Amino acid sequence: MQSNVTGTEVTLSWNKSNDAQTAQNGLSYNLYIGDASGTVNKRSPMAALANGYRKIVRAGVIQGSSWIIKNLPAGTYYWSVQAIDNSFAGGAWAAENTFTVTTMQPLSANSEISASGSLLVFPNPASTGFEIKLNSITNGKTISVSIILQV
Repeated sequence: MQSNVTGTEVTLSWNKSNDAQTAQNGLSYNLYIGDASGTVNKRSPMAALANGYRKIVRAGVIQGSSWIIKNLPAGTYYWSVQAIDNSFAGGAWAAENTFTVTTMQPLSANSEISASGSLLVFPNPASTGFEIKLNSITNGKTISVSIILQV
């Protein structure tokens, strides 16, 4: 199982499962997401976590081997996936995995960050956007980069 986090969007993916009764491409999938291990408070699977028993009689919601979830708040999440065969029986859950969403706060105009240099963001009077100036001191030399963002 893999997770790819981009901002507040997460793509969860896994290898297709094998089943003695259903061809690999005939399997559907179900997953849960929670903000603590063994919880289902972000996406309920409608199946028991202990043994995979399905609480509904239907195919899994996911027909492929990936799922995208958007707009998650910052935090660490726990998830797992199970295969559903063509008789709607759920398999065992895969080993639980985690991913972390970190939301980056935008800088306001004239914000400055100092470390081994500075990052300045301020309105650009020559355009309708902002100018970002990065000044970094490397090996005793100052390197300056300026980026203009049009709005």
